[in-house]
Amino acid sequence: MTTKKKADPKASHKVEVANYNANNTILGAKKPLTKINRVLLHLRTNTRGLNRFEAEHLGEHCLNTTIATLRREGWLIAGEWEHLPTRFGSPARVLRYRHIGYRNPAEVAEEIAAIIGNGGV
Repeated sequence: MTTKKKADPKASHKVEVANYNANNTILGAKKPLTKINRVLLHLRTNTRGLNRFEAEHLGEHCLNTTIATLRREGWLIAGEWEHLPTRFGSPARVLRYRHIGYRNPAEVAEEIAAIIGNGGV
């Protein structure tokens, strides 16, 4: 009677991790863009901007939340109201967002330090 050797589960995990790291670094495999990155890429490459209806084509269903996240990260995004017809023909008021630049957090910190240093004025 022969006994079968069982594979070491830790060894096979190490091989999987090594293959994953090799595929991502050597072959240059890229992860798909995240929702936030798709919106940011669209805003940076499209001067017309983006509204909530157009964002649906990017897989974005809550554009205002994504814009708030980008603004917290330092991206300068302006919003301008516009009126668009809905599928029922009535007008809807929506914001069109446009990328206008990037704000370096270090600059913001320097401005805050200057305000505090000047007695808050």
